[in-house]
Amino acid sequence: MRWLLFAILAGVSPALAQDQKKDDTLKATPPLDAAAMPMCSGDMTAPKTATILSGYGGGGFPIRTASPRAQAYFDNGMQLAHAFAHKAAIQAFHESARLDPNCAMCVWGEAWAAGPTINYPIPPEDQAKLAAMVVRAQALSLNAPPKERELIAALALRYQNGGGRGAGDRAFAEAMATLAAKYPIDDEIAVMAADAWMIPSAQTNSSANMGKAVALLEEVLKRNPDYTPAIHFYIHATEIAGYPERAEPYADRLALLAPSAAHLVHMPSHTYYHVGRYQDAADANVKAVALGIANAKRLGLAERTACGTCLTTRTMCNMASAARSSPATPRTRWR
Repeated sequence: MRWLLFAILAGVSPALAQDQKKDDTLKATPPLDAAAMPMCSGDMTAPKTATILSGYGGGGFPIRTASPRAQAYFDNGMQLAHAFAHKAAIQAFHESARLDPNCAMCVWGEAWAAGPTINYPIPPEDQAKLAAMVVRAQALSLNAPPKERELIAALALRYQNGGGRGAGDRAFAEAMATLAAKYPIDDEIAVMAADAWMIPSAQTNSSANMGKAVALLEEVLKRNPDYTPAIHFYIHATEIAGYPERAEPYADRLALLAPSAAHLVHMPSHTYYHVGRYQDAADANVKAVALGIANAKRLGLAERTACGTCLTTRTMCNMASAARSSPATPRTRWR
């Protein structure tokens, strides 16, 4: 394990480091500049063909569909999106809509998952495409249950001068907060509302409205302390709000609850770093890197050796995070 940790801190891939251990003549790759990668945008890998991916934590809820397979892909899309496996989430929602072309929420899911996150905004041209997708979902929802129509109407606000940094983002957050109040024991809606509050704050490097997100997530965790979407965003929210120690007991259990999600295996390192558990932070990122490599291989993706086996954005993020986990590194806020 020590050679693996050293390799990651040095910016060398675990696979290459192991090979170097066996063959001293192998040239080392250039070191990874952690400072050049301040944000961890998510796991952008996806299966070559749509597949249900297990082990990514909780998420999903019953929707109006005539297809059990569409429901299964919808639920998996929610799980993957909450785990920041963005590309796979979009693929899952797209497959759910293919399986049931009349499913409004399947279309809604793809439009929601392709939107901005706490780590990146989306440009106006993407907003326009997603707005059109929401219009399609609205057309399919004329006879849908009220909650589905309300979720679709809320998402429509997001893509009117939104994208992560606009008025539409606040309108979406307010609409989701209204739904969270209307459906006070709906964990999924509460988490989506918390995320909606966090996105514009994170994109403007502000802690504004983070208290609202924390309050929503704490209510979810009181009801369901093992709900991985709430734990994930609670780690982010408490870190940005300035009291990361609140998330420590949840960080301790997250990786076991989502054993296939490289991003969620990485997430406890945020909390551990800020509370001084530097070795635990580094260990979490070592595991996340190894898992990211294993996942990529399992999905049939080729391993690249440039930049120390930077298989995915997620792997690069985890490698950078491992470097930041050293107590000698200045304390910064990272995602």
